[in-house]
Amino acid sequence: MNRKKLLSFIESKPRERYNQITGLISYEKYDEIETKLRQASKDINDEIKILNKRNDEKISELTQFYSCESDDLYEKINASLKKNNLKQIDENTNLTQYIDENKLSKPHKLLNKNIEELNHDYLRLLDNYENITLTELKTTNSLVSLLEKSREYLLLENPDKCPICQKYIDSEEIINDLSPKIDKINENLKLFKDWKNDCNIIIKQLSDLDYEIKDFNGENHNSLDYDLNDLIESLNDLSNFDKGLSEMDREILGSLNKDIISIKGKMQANTDEINRNLDHLQILKNIRENEKYLEKIQKQYDVSKKSHELFKKIKEEELANILKQIEEYTIEFYNYIHYDEDINSPKMKIKGSNSLTLALFFEDDESEPRSFSSEGHIDTLGLCLFLAFVKEFNKYDFIILDDIISTVDLEHKEQVINLLFEYFGNYKFIITTHNKLWFEQLARLADYYQQGRFQFVEITDWDREIGPSLSRKKDEKERIEQYINDNDTFAAGNAIRRQLEYELDKICKVNEIPLPLKKHYTVGDYYTPTKKFAKEMFKDTDVEEYYKNVFKELDLSLYKANLTSHNNEMNYDLNINEIKKLRDAVYGLETAFKCKNHSGNYVLKFDMDKCLGLCSHKRCIDFFTFNRI
Repeated sequence: MNRKKLLSFIESKPRERYNQITGLISYEKYDEIETKLRQASKDINDEIKILNKRNDEKISELTQFYSCESDDLYEKINASLKKNNLKQIDENTNLTQYIDENKLSKPHKLLNKNIEELNHDYLRLLDNYENITLTELKTTNSLVSLLEKSREYLLLENPDKCPICQKYIDSEEIINDLSPKIDKINENLKLFKDWKNDCNIIIKQLSDLDYEIKDFNGENHNSLDYDLNDLIESLNDLSNFDKGLSEMDREILGSLNKDIISIKGKMQANTDEINRNLDHLQILKNIRENEKYLEKIQKQYDVSKKSHELFKKIKEEELANILKQIEEYTIEFYNYIHYDEDINSPKMKIKGSNSLTLALFFEDDESEPRSFSSEGHIDTLGLCLFLAFVKEFNKYDFIILDDIISTVDLEHKEQVINLLFEYFGNYKFIITTHNKLWFEQLARLADYYQQGRFQFVEITDWDREIGPSLSRKKDEKERIEQYINDNDTFAAGNAIRRQLEYELDKICKVNEIPLPLKKHYTVGDYYTPTKKFAKEMFKDTDVEEYYKNVFKELDLSLYKANLTSHNNEMNYDLNINEIKKLRDAVYGLETAFKCKNHSGNYVLKFDMDKCLGLCSHKRCIDFFTFNRI
C-alpha cells in the first residue's frame, strides 16, 4: 500500500469510495447480484404497470361506449346481446367458445342480393317469352309426337296410299315435307325449354329472397312476402301457359326494391352490431386473460421484491458488520496514534445502496476528513484504514508499506511504529521510505520491541540491468565502534549519547518511571528519574552496590556526552580512550537492566515487593531475583 492509494480512497466521492472498499473485499459480486435482483423486480413491475394500463384503457373503451361504470358492464353488454337474440353472459362464461359459436362466418345472403339486376333478368324473361310463338307451343308436344310417328311409319312401310283416306300418296315427298316441319317445332321447343330454365332460376332467386327476408324479419313484412309469393306463382302459371303475358306485373320488383333496401340496411346494421358485440366480448376476454396473468406475475413480483429486499438487507447487514469491525479497528488505531488530540473517532457509514461516507469528529462536529485535518492526519487515517483491512482480511500476515507517512511528524511517526509492532508483531513487513529520520526511528524502535528479525537496508545505487545495490544498515553500536576505530571522538560521543537516551527511554517506559510532562525528552530528563528509581528499588538488597557502581560510572562519564554533542572548546581535549569509558558506562547501564536469557535487547521490569525483574518480552519466562538484607 502506498500514500497515493490511501489518499485516493479518502478523497474520493462516496460512490467511488464504496466501489473501492467493496472491490478490496471482493464484494462487487454481491452488488451485481443485488442489481440483477432489483432489475428483475423492476422489469416485472414495469410489465404489471403496462398490463394495468392496457386493462384500464380497454375498460375505459367499453365504459365510454356503453356510458356506464365498470361494475355495470356485464349488464349493458347483456342488454345489447339480448337485442340481437344472443345468449346472456356472466363472469364464468367461456368467452372463447361463445365468440366462436356466434361468429358470423358469412354475411347475410340478402346483403349480396342485387334487386335491380334481378328485376332486369325478370323483365328480359318476359320479353323473351313474348318472342316465342305461344299458339304453336301449346300443341307442340302432341304434334311433334304425331309427326315423328308418321315419319317413322312412312320410312318403315313406304305405302302408296294414305292409311286414313286411302288416297294415293308419294311417301318420299311427304317425308321430305315433314322433316323441316319437325325441326322447326323442335327448335321452338328448345327455346321454350331454355326460357323455362331461366324462369326457374328467377323463381329460385325470388324464393331465396323471400326466405332471407323471413329469416331476418319474421312476420314483420307480410305484404312483401305476399307480393313475392304472388310473383313466384304468376311465373309458374306463365310457364305452364295458365296465365298470359299481359297479366304479368312488370313493375312489381321495382316497387318492392325500396322495402328490400330498407331491410338490407337493417340487416347490415344488425350484422355490424353483432360483430361489435363480439369485438367487445373479445376485449372483455383479453381483460380477463390479462387479469389472470396479472395475478400470476403479481405473485412473481412479490417474490422477486421480497427476494431483492431480503438479499439487500442481508448484504447491507453483512457489509455493515464488516465496516463496523473495520471502523472499530480504524478508531482504535487512529486514536492510538493521535491519543492526545481532539480530532478522532473516524466513522464510516453506508448511504443508499452504493455510497460510503467517511467522517472525522472534531468537537462533536462530523465532517469530511479534509475539513479540519492536516496532511499528516489524512495520511495516518489512510494508514489506519488500510491496517484495519489487513487485520480483518489479510490471510498471509504480510504487509507492504511504500513511503506512507511522509507528511507525519516524528512524534506521530513513532506512534505509527509502536502501532505496527504492538498490533502486528507477528506480521512480515516490507517498508520503504525516502525519509532518513523515519528510517532511523524505525530501526531503533524495532530494536526496542526486540524485532531482531528485521533487516534494515539502504539502496545505495540503481542499475537498469541488475537493479538496486543494497547496503545493510549498521546499528547504533556498530556505528559507535566504527567511529571509535576512526578516532572520531565527536561522532562517537554523539552516537553514544543517542544510545544512552534510547536505553533510558526503554527503561523508563517498561518500568513506568514518572517523567516530567514534556513533548520531547533529553538524557537529563530521563537520567535523574531512572537513577532515583534504581536507588529506591535496590536499597538494602544484595545488588545495591552493583547498581550504585553502574550509575557511578555514568556520573563520571556523562559530561563527555554533553561535550561532544555541543559546540564547546573543551571537547577538543577529549581523547578516544575517554570516549571508550563513556561507551562502557552506557553499555553497563544497558547490561544492568537487560534480560540475560537471549541476545535481544529486552529490558527488565522490576517489582520492588517481589524483589523480581521480569523480561519485557511477551514470550520470555526468564526472571531476575534480588534479596533484601
